[in-house]
Amino acid sequence: MPAAPPTPDVLVHLPASGAPLPPALLARLAARQHALPLLRRLRFAARVAGATTEHARVLYCGGGFSAATEEQEGGEARAGEDGAPFAAAYLDVSRAPETQLWLYASLEDAAPAETEEAAECAWRVLREVRRQHGAYAAGADGPAAVLAGSLGEALRAALATRGAVFARVGLYDKWLLRARGLPPPAAAPPGLRWGPVRRRDVPLMLARTSIPRQERTVVLLPSLALFREDDGEPVAWALLGPDSSLSNLHVEPAYRGQGLAKAVAAKLLRDRLRDYGAAADDGYDEYDDYCWADVAPDNPGSQAVCRSLGGRIGWSVSW
Repeated sequence: MPAAPPTPDVLVHLPASGAPLPPALLARLAARQHALPLLRRLRFAARVAGATTEHARVLYCGGGFSAATEEQEGGEARAGEDGAPFAAAYLDVSRAPETQLWLYASLEDAAPAETEEAAECAWRVLREVRRQHGAYAAGADGPAAVLAGSLGEALRAALATRGAVFARVGLYDKWLLRARGLPPPAAAPPGLRWGPVRRRDVPLMLARTSIPRQERTVVLLPSLALFREDDGEPVAWALLGPDSSLSNLHVEPAYRGQGLAKAVAAKLLRDRLRDYGAAADDGYDEYDDYCWADVAPDNPGSQAVCRSLGGRIGWSVSW
C-alpha cells in the first residue's frame, strides 16, 4: 500500500537534521502560557544529547508560515502574521509507551473568535500525526493510538467535535508555580545528603510510580534525591519531565511527614528549571519563571505539596 500523502498546509521539521527550528515559531510559543509544555519539550529535545531520535517530528500549521520556505532537510519558515491562529506539535512515535505527542493550538490562549481557525490547524496537525504514525508502524503489530500528554481540555474538546477519538483520558490539574516564590534552598536533614538520581536507583524509582517511563529517558532527565549517608540508599526523589513538569515526586513511607517532598521539589526546581529556559537565540521568554506539576484531582498529597510551594491551579489537561 502506498504511503499516504503529506497533510496539506502542515509543515514538518526533522530535529535529527540538526537544523534549528524557525525563530518565529519559537517566539510565538514563548509568548503563550499554555504553549510552555510544548516549548520546553522542544528545548529538551534540542539541548540534551540522546533526547531526540530519527523518528522525531515538529509539526506546525497556520500562523502565516509558508510551506514554500520550509524543507524537510531544514531551513526557516517565513514568519507570516504574528497574531494568526496556529497549531504546533512535537511527535516521536518511537517513544512508546511514554508520551509521544505534545500538541498546542493558539485557541488555548486566544479570544473565542480565533477558536475555529486554530482548531482546524490542530485538526490538520493531528491528521499528519496519524500519517506519520502509520508510516512508522507499517507492517508492525501494535496499537494504532498515540499517547498525547499535557493536552489542554479546550483543545481536546475542539478536536473531539471534529471526530478525534480519545480511547483513554486521564484528567489532571496543571498546578502553576513561580520559581522566584519557591522556598530558599534547604540543607539536607541530619543523616541525609543531596545528590542526583543514579542509574542504579532507576529500577527502584520506576517501581514506585505508575508513570510509564523507560530507563533510557529517566537517565536524561534533571533529577534530585535525598540519600541516607550510612548506606547511600535514596529515601526521597523527583524528576523534571521532558516538558519540565515536576514529576515522580516520592518519599519512602518511613520518611514521610518531615517536609521532604516540599524540600526536594523546591530545590530541584530552583536548581534545574533554568535547563529549559530561553537561550540567547530564543529571545526573551516572559514565562521562564513558571513551573508546574500535573496533579490528579484525587491526589490530595501532591495537591498539598503544590499549595505549600505557592502553587495554584492554572487549567486542566489530559494524558
